[in-house]
Amino acid sequence: KEKQRNLVKGNQNVIKARFNDASFFIHEDLKKKLDERILNLKKIVFYKNAGTLFQRAMRIQLMVKKILEKNNKNHKHINHLNLSNADLTTDLVKEFPNLQGKVGGYYAQIEKIPTDVCLAISDQYEYEFDESYSNYLTFILSIAQKFDLLFGYFMSYGKLSGAGDPFAVRRSSLSIIKICIDKKIDINFSELFIYLRSLYEEQNLEVKIEFKLIEDFFKKRIEVLFSDLDFNSNVISASLKKSSMNPYVISEKIKSLSEFINSKSGEDF
Repeated sequence: KEKQRNLVKGNQNVIKARFNDASFFIHEDLKKKLDERILNLKKIVFYKNAGTLFQRAMRIQLMVKKILEKNNKNHKHINHLNLSNADLTTDLVKEFPNLQGKVGGYYAQIEKIPTDVCLAISDQYEYEFDESYSNYLTFILSIAQKFDLLFGYFMSYGKLSGAGDPFAVRRSSLSIIKICIDKKIDINFSELFIYLRSLYEEQNLEVKIEFKLIEDFFKKRIEVLFSDLDFNSNVISASLKKSSMNPYVISEKIKSLSEFINSKSGEDF
């Protein structure tokens, strides 16, 4: 028991020290507002050939606006989304990298930025959202930042090889698909690709990839997702064939075709 008490006490001391570190970093970080940190993103490279995190933040803000417009949604606080990556320059995130996003949302809340924006910044790196989560801006910001991540990755590396996923490329693509399907968000990835490419070119970044690369990558993820849900492989293939790369529309096709096939009319057919 004495050994256990010493072990507990030792762990408590470690935790207290880390909390003290965090408290110090928060105190230092709050000396500078998030919008003052945006220019510091110019010093941080995103991916090779894909510009800086400042350029990425500007692209993400414009993509969010574009997706909202396509889904007939308006948002009066869209201009605050240029802060989406600002916390990457904070001491707290440098010390605790897993808190990126959460730190930005917390600091934005302290600065009295609108609640839905704070929530979107805080949760933008999440991969899944349960049914009760309803902040629409979070879904769109999450899709935009992950789509830009995929675009930047393929620009820099050309393809994803091997079973590993050190940059979370597969996981990010699957997250985009699931958010679109679960939250009924209508996005044509081909159109989004063209728009994002134009944003890169406006930033004088040369784009050497074609949509086919990303399209094939997404199709594979959709096949895996619906196969895991026990949908018929022929139904999945038929629904993907000659479809626009729109996960929500494709999922509706898969479900409708499956429902028909399993009906009396489908059996007769």
